[in-house]
Amino acid sequence: MSMKLLEILISLKLYHADVCTKCQKPLEGINDGISCTRNPCEDVGEQIQDLVINSHINVHKLCAECVVNAAAFVLARNEYIIGNGIGLECVDQTCRRLFLISQMHQFLPPELEEQLQDKVIQKSMEAFCHENPNHHIFK
Repeated sequence: MSMKLLEILISLKLYHADVCTKCQKPLEGINDGISCTRNPCEDVGEQIQDLVINSHINVHKLCAECVVNAAAFVLARNEYIIGNGIGLECVDQTCRRLFLISQMHQFLPPELEEQLQDKVIQKSMEAFCHENPNHHIFK
């Protein structure tokens, strides 16, 4: 399907396509991008609250290009990695969900993926040390 035809069908509401939250590019397949998700590290009460607040219809999506841009932005700013290092903050600032780093690897160039994994390890270690101040070697 040509891009022009797809745009016409979407504008006439004859075709529903997911779109990237950042750039509005249509995502035709499930492998064209990633969606924000609940933080699997949250306790059950927080997960239930998330289900009540955010219906599954209101997930935010990033296309492959925006995944790369988000990863590069996070590395440049040295922030926005959350969930004890398992994901990036959702691009919608009112959303408590995150984009799992484990879902990003297929879109990232090897050097960017390596830098992001190093940052994830650092954030994970920082979280462990913060949560267990008496049980680590960096006292």
